[in-house]
Amino acid sequence: MGAEVARWLIALGAVAAWTGIIVAGMGMSELVPGWELIQRGVLVTVAGLVALVVGVLLYRGTNDADTPVR
Repeated sequence: MGAEVARWLIALGAVAAWTGIIVAGMGMSELVPGWELIQRGVLVTVAGLVALVVGVLLYRGTNDADTPVR
């Protein structure tokens, strides 16, 4: 169960981090910068990176290093 949650956090965290970077870039690319888009993009990026790191740490904590990957 813990490994499944960790995998979901890794997958969704990575996607959210890249999506946040794209949204922030969209806000920066306007003639007048869209500060709301930039702030939302940064927020989504940080949340995605936190989820990614938590997922990796959780995955490493739940898997035994001696068992082969199936």
